[in-house]
Amino acid sequence: MGVDLTIIGKHSIPFKNKEIESRAQILDLLNSLELEKSEFLKEMCKLWNSGPKYSDYSKHGFSKKYAKELEEADEKRRKANEEELERCLKIHSWNFGDYGRYEDYDDDYCSDSKHYFLEGTYGLSIEINKHFFEISIWVGRYYHWFKTSDDYDVLWREKWRMIVYKITNILGGNYVMYLPDNAFELSAYVPTNYCFPKDIEEYYKTEIKDLDQYVVFISEKYSKPLTLAEADKIFDERYENGECPFVLDRFEDFDKTLKI
Repeated sequence: MGVDLTIIGKHSIPFKNKEIESRAQILDLLNSLELEKSEFLKEMCKLWNSGPKYSDYSKHGFSKKYAKELEEADEKRRKANEEELERCLKIHSWNFGDYGRYEDYDDDYCSDSKHYFLEGTYGLSIEINKHFFEISIWVGRYYHWFKTSDDYDVLWREKWRMIVYKITNILGGNYVMYLPDNAFELSAYVPTNYCFPKDIEEYYKTEIKDLDQYVVFISEKYSKPLTLAEADKIFDERYENGECPFVLDRFEDFDKTLKI
């Protein structure tokens, strides 16, 4: 099982009891970013939804007698990718989306809030409740986020950070956390792995009122947060030893004029 990147951020969107006060306000804010004008985002959408027509299955030790079935399955996936790409390229604005046939739902994510799913420009998605939001971007695995071996890797990540920053800022937040979704000790602190905050309070015998307090809790239980620049310096060594740095990105050290 691979380890994916989870991005959790703070916001200040008003909630009344368990529900968002104004869905229209969120849509207006996100649509004001005009991310449909981003050539980078458009190219990332194309790359993410464009796979090879066939794979060389002999490299993976598959028997020749299954080659036809495997190629047919790969062709089916390729067609599905093409259909999804065509759909995503037509999305130029944000809307509350269909997540399991519901635009909002009560589930295991939050004990005191509805959880909302939004789909936006070129298929980007955001999930939001009264405590935090989670943004899904197309970056592959968790460790890819910390791959900065050449200028291309650095620029690729900085452009993604610009998109994450814009969304975080427009939602009234000032930081995000970069977390592995499984397999590491740090994964135990991903808030979407719990019914937040009730399960965390019961499991750890502590009181958690909001995401800020949860960051303090992780700092005390796991390690103090590092900036992304600090994490880059130690990531490879830590990762090889089965550890991950706790990264809190306040967007203080990158070029906010970067064109995307």
